[in-house]
Amino acid sequence: MPQLTSLPCEVIAIILGDLDNLQDLMPVLLSCRHVHSSFLESKSRILRTIVQRQVTPDLLPYSMAVAEAYEVSRQPGPVTDAWETAALASAKRVLDPLFNEPSQLASQLRSLPADRVIKMGLMHNMVTRWANDFAADAWSLLGTNPGVSASALGSLSLSPTEHFMFRRAFYLMELFITLFPGIDEKHGHHFFSELAPWEIEQLVCVHDFLEKKFRQASLEFMMHDVGFWKLGVDYLSLGSDNDCVQDWLSQGLEFVDRIANEENYERKRDLLWKTIISDSSRKLYIQSSLMDALWGRNNFGSLAEYREHKMEAKTPRHALYNHDVNAGPRTTWVWLVNHEEDSFTHSSSRQPGLDSAGLKEQGYVMWDLDRIRRYDLLRMFETTPEMSSHSLEDDDDACDESLASCDERQEIWLRGGSGYWSEGDYSRIVWGEGGNPGVPFDSSHITIGSSFTLPGQFVT
Repeated sequence: MPQLTSLPCEVIAIILGDLDNLQDLMPVLLSCRHVHSSFLESKSRILRTIVQRQVTPDLLPYSMAVAEAYEVSRQPGPVTDAWETAALASAKRVLDPLFNEPSQLASQLRSLPADRVIKMGLMHNMVTRWANDFAADAWSLLGTNPGVSASALGSLSLSPTEHFMFRRAFYLMELFITLFPGIDEKHGHHFFSELAPWEIEQLVCVHDFLEKKFRQASLEFMMHDVGFWKLGVDYLSLGSDNDCVQDWLSQGLEFVDRIANEENYERKRDLLWKTIISDSSRKLYIQSSLMDALWGRNNFGSLAEYREHKMEAKTPRHALYNHDVNAGPRTTWVWLVNHEEDSFTHSSSRQPGLDSAGLKEQGYVMWDLDRIRRYDLLRMFETTPEMSSHSLEDDDDACDESLASCDERQEIWLRGGSGYWSEGDYSRIVWGEGGNPGVPFDSSHITIGSSFTLPGQFVT
């Protein structure tokens, strides 16, 4: 039997191309010098073959679109009319083939350089990890609804359709954030006009999940770091009511992933600091843009008007689709519109979805029709809490704690202190020159926010 080192380079290249994921490639390349040399001779072809299998045909156009968006997106800078025009033209060059000729877009993988192919593989792994986390979290929360038995739901096994929907939603979110940084929200119609309302709602669900995970990863800084008080970071408000968190989320999925997985306190703090204080125009009010796309463009005065509006999705133009990705989401979306309409008069100006954070947290528009029918999900959604599980806005104790924390950290800052504060513990506070924790500070002549000197490590 021939040894691996005796096989021709061409044969080894074929073997390497049969790997299912780029993350499996590195251990194999480290196995011996001959394998590594064989890889280098056919590097681009091997990488493209692996990524094409890894991403799957249905998602390849979206992966390619994100990769192209990274290349054409405008660099942060002053948002002038010329800058905005160029940015919109770049967005159109990416979106037109995605929504009109996806198979042609997917075929461009053959001409991509190796570094971009590698980035596609890494992004897909990250998208898949986030999508699986969201699905598991949503399914687990559904089991906590009153009258729902978690044991009856059992463990989650996503169908191919659901795998596609969850991951596509994360790709679309990354595409939107990348193509429209700092651009007036009204220009989002170039993107949203191709999506059905339940597909836009899927992006709202993704936004809320990313916001939830980001808050969990950064809450310690928002509550205890003295400098974060100075920046006005709010850890109670959600969505478009929280400018700082929207700024952070608009940096994209890779940034949120770094914050969520960074274990070193100082590195995470520095990353948050440098992003929030930058003059970058890569800032987008994601939630308000999504809600405007969903409701503002139609100017509906009531739920009755919306229900009468044609809600059929455009027939998917992707010839690669081999399953109805709209059947389940359309069903739950129409259910919510009708359900909320039944709760109010036809003259109500309330818009569906604005008060359904709990449903979004449970990914109500992310499940396929078979699961909806098999588990009778519409009945389960009847008892979903209105608020999300991590909302603190109606928590009186949390509000009182927030006010006390802000007052205490403000006093420390004005006395010349910085660092980490917790109630009754000043051991991690660093006092600057002239700072004295024991001397009363006269702050009557200071206007908070009028001037701000950063700690030395943040001055560039």
